[in-house]
Amino acid sequence: MTLADLASRSDNALILDHDNVAYSRLEETADGYVFSAGADHPLNIIVVAADRLEPLVFRFRNKTLTTLRLIILEEAIQPLRLAFELEEDASVKMTQAFLSHAKTPLKVTLTANLQDRAKLRIDDCILHEGRLELTDIYQLQGEGANIYHRTLQIGAGLDSTSRHQAVRHLAKSTVSELENYLIAVDGAKLKYDVEGAIAKGHSASACTQFNRGLIFGEHAEIEADPKLLIDEYDVIAAHGAAIGQVNEDELFYLQSRGLSESEAKRLIVSGYVGPLLDAVGDPDIAAGIATLIEAKIKGAGIV
Repeated sequence: MTLADLASRSDNALILDHDNVAYSRLEETADGYVFSAGADHPLNIIVVAADRLEPLVFRFRNKTLTTLRLIILEEAIQPLRLAFELEEDASVKMTQAFLSHAKTPLKVTLTANLQDRAKLRIDDCILHEGRLELTDIYQLQGEGANIYHRTLQIGAGLDSTSRHQAVRHLAKSTVSELENYLIAVDGAKLKYDVEGAIAKGHSASACTQFNRGLIFGEHAEIEADPKLLIDEYDVIAAHGAAIGQVNEDELFYLQSRGLSESEAKRLIVSGYVGPLLDAVGDPDIAAGIATLIEAKIKGAGIV
């Protein structure tokens, strides 16, 4: 059984394949796909091929509690645009898995607007083969709105990714946390432009960014460019980046504990992978993603 089969077996699945959109237990309205307070069953969104011009709009009503899994498969040619609207007290947890491949650049844009006390958590797993262009725009419009976004990306060979992440704090007491864990092998090139902005008057807010990268090979590249645009005093704002080859001291310590070099590298990489798999929520889908990660790691000669 393929990962697509696992994801689509649910009664609550939306499948985007060229001009066809198949779904169950979810109605499309003039406002997009609407989730109400009772729509708390996990929804699997499976993108086989994206060639629709209009964005997919998901509207989460007041006090909605929703789990999503967005899985991008096969060769998606045209840009894919997603728009999330979270009303007051809505809470959304989403796992994204980019398992696609494309000869031409794949472009995916996600915009999200969060109202009072709305919460959005996103866990990414990016194994895309080829060139990928991602844009994430988060607008914390309501007081107490909260966004947490964690990414795991493994790039190898000729993989190339350019990503722009931007969080705009537009109300008081808003919180954003962006964490990127990146692994580049051979000639892979991963570039992340991360921006956080807190406007004047939006006190008691917190904006944090963290980027960590492992580089295997002389020609692999990881570039992280964090930016903080702060126009308010009573806030917490911080960013950090730790990018480079595997730490030799860490390798030496692990090998001194009886591990081989290969086993030590595998353990280090597992520290990046494990938290993402834990966040998937479905054991079978998590196992399918783990298999693909293992294949990419072995194919790249990391371990």
